[in-house]
Amino acid sequence: MGDQNGVVDRISELPDCIIHHIMSYLSQEKVAQMSVLSRRWNYLQISLPILVFNRWRKETCRERSEEFIRYVDASILRFCELEVPLQKFRLCMTLYEVEGATSLLDKWIELGVAREYLKKLLLKNVRIDDQMVQKFIRGCPLLEDLFLFPIWDSESVCVIHAPKLKILTIDLSSNSCTDDIIEIVSPGLQQFTIVSISSGCVIDMPGCYDLKYLALSEAAISDEEFHNLVLKFPFLETLILYDCTVTKIAFSSNRLRELEVFNCRSLISVDIDAPSLLTFSYQFISRIASINVPRTCSWKTRFLFEGYRDPLVSFHSLKQLLEVPYEIEELRIRIYVKVCL
Repeated sequence: MGDQNGVVDRISELPDCIIHHIMSYLSQEKVAQMSVLSRRWNYLQISLPILVFNRWRKETCRERSEEFIRYVDASILRFCELEVPLQKFRLCMTLYEVEGATSLLDKWIELGVAREYLKKLLLKNVRIDDQMVQKFIRGCPLLEDLFLFPIWDSESVCVIHAPKLKILTIDLSSNSCTDDIIEIVSPGLQQFTIVSISSGCVIDMPGCYDLKYLALSEAAISDEEFHNLVLKFPFLETLILYDCTVTKIAFSSNRLRELEVFNCRSLISVDIDAPSLLTFSYQFISRIASINVPRTCSWKTRFLFEGYRDPLVSFHSLKQLLEVPYEIEELRIRIYVKVCL
């Protein structure tokens, strides 16, 4: 990467582990560009302990899918020959029309976790069952970050038993079944995000008492289920609700520092006793009945004015919002107008 003007490539003189660390923050395209300019970077790219494969569009033709699978298979085999500990494995793809894809997926996971160093794993749009989940979790004793975007065609019972797990994200939006049972046994879990919870979905988290971050998105959850879930986490610091069906939020917490409530159209009241709360972010559609927070707590508020609602009702709600005895740090007003031609 030097040139005739005497520019010296100092980065390529760094130890291998430092260059690998730099590569881990770059996109695949950037790493490829740098590898063209530097022989050493090109050599180290092959042994980079991060494998990322992304091809999930459903409209992809079968020939392209088979070509992509051959590329993934060859890349994983080549990496395993180097006997380098794998740190991150990310796979985003669809396997609808490729014969033998399930067995290939089994093989890739076995190869990826064979040396038991994997810390971060993402599986998106992949058909997996509980046995497969258990298989790769058992092979990853150091796993800290797990993202599951599974495709389940029938009722599934998924047990996640990972002692070292710190971050867990589960997206169920591709599932056709509404009666999933998810059991999470990870005593060190710090952050949990779940997307698209159906009314029949059961979430059990025994022993996850140290959870500090909880995000529920597109959750068909009753008030009782929500409150029972939140009460399991006495050290919760951040709570995020997006597009949930709860009607009342009412609980006490000495640790909660950040609360975000967006697009929860059924919500009637918020009543929080949280003396440590620093930030309250709220998308304002219905009136807030009560909220008990320190005077120093800042509000970040979005007010939605929708064209089909009575304008007087909407502006009255906005007036009530501005009268709250708290500091509104940020206010956003969004107006939707329905035009009939």
